[in-house]
Amino acid sequence: YFPDAQGFFMRLLELIKEHEADQPDALSFLAYVEQAPATDFFVDVTGVEAITVLSIHKAKGLEFPVVIMPFFEIIPSEIGPRSRRGASYLLYEQESESLGLVRLDRKYTRFSQKLNEFFRLEYQRCLLDELNAAYVALTRAARELYIFVPGDSGNKHNAALQFVANLPVSPPPAAGQRHTSTDHAAAACRVLPLLQPAPWIAILREELVVLENGQARQRRVRGEALHALFARIGDVQREGVDAAIDAALAAGPELAAGGLAREEIRSLMRAVISLPAVRRFFYLEPHMRVHTEKTFIDRSGRAYRCDRLLLGPHSASVLDYKLSRAAAAAGGVQINTYLHVLREIFPERKLDGWVIYLEELQVEHVG
Repeated sequence: YFPDAQGFFMRLLELIKEHEADQPDALSFLAYVEQAPATDFFVDVTGVEAITVLSIHKAKGLEFPVVIMPFFEIIPSEIGPRSRRGASYLLYEQESESLGLVRLDRKYTRFSQKLNEFFRLEYQRCLLDELNAAYVALTRAARELYIFVPGDSGNKHNAALQFVANLPVSPPPAAGQRHTSTDHAAAACRVLPLLQPAPWIAILREELVVLENGQARQRRVRGEALHALFARIGDVQREGVDAAIDAALAAGPELAAGGLAREEIRSLMRAVISLPAVRRFFYLEPHMRVHTEKTFIDRSGRAYRCDRLLLGPHSASVLDYKLSRAAAAAGGVQINTYLHVLREIFPERKLDGWVIYLEELQVEHVG
């Protein structure tokens, strides 16, 4: 009479059998049932060869020989917690050490740069949450993993399609028809080769800046181009300033992106290298060594990368490039973080940091 409770009924029969010596009659067994811990009545299926159905969050920390993902989706949710009317809100910390409440909606970002920044950062946070969940789901299988990637979820595009290379796609059914089990069985099954991933980094880079307007995007590209150029500048004392700049420009034609002409870039680089406060970072003394785009790691394993690190026998100096003061309000904080980590690596050396604001050609000393 209770087909859905068969497992629990079988467990009851097991308990009766297990306790027949101590509780031989119905009254004593019922007394045991009243006092027994709840765990005695759990149906233990850990040793049974059965299908386990779990959400991604419940599967965290577990492993299975074979995993099937019926719906592999990467779809950032709507921004922020929602009210009953469907609006999204975000709490943020104001400069006056108080909290502010802002309503987020894509259509408002056209009228406010600050709202656009809030929306972009919140979108990035939601996307990273989706990627973390995808990582958990894709790493639960010990031997075999089968994933099914739907093209859309409701009226939203599934971004997971961008991260899987050469994915076979089943054609949609004709109008008024639907797929049958025979259609699915007859569909070709393609085994994807290993070690041929889609270009995740490039895709994510584009995804995370999708909300930038044209001007903001051009400034970001300009900043990246200038960073790449200065990273190719070594010891100007040995190479000569014009030769060093020519070599950096010749390293890749894409480096002149960002709306600056080649001569403008050359003039800007020469002006930066000649600034008296940071000249020693480029014109190296014999006992000094310079590292560009240098990565170092703190004791907790977190990695940091500074634009230029100058090392001497008794000193370590950090130089960071920022496109402008307006776009780098936290430049000094970032340098202080670098210095804090370097102090653990070089406890006996004198440390200092510098920030160059490229558009203003201004230098700021930190630490």
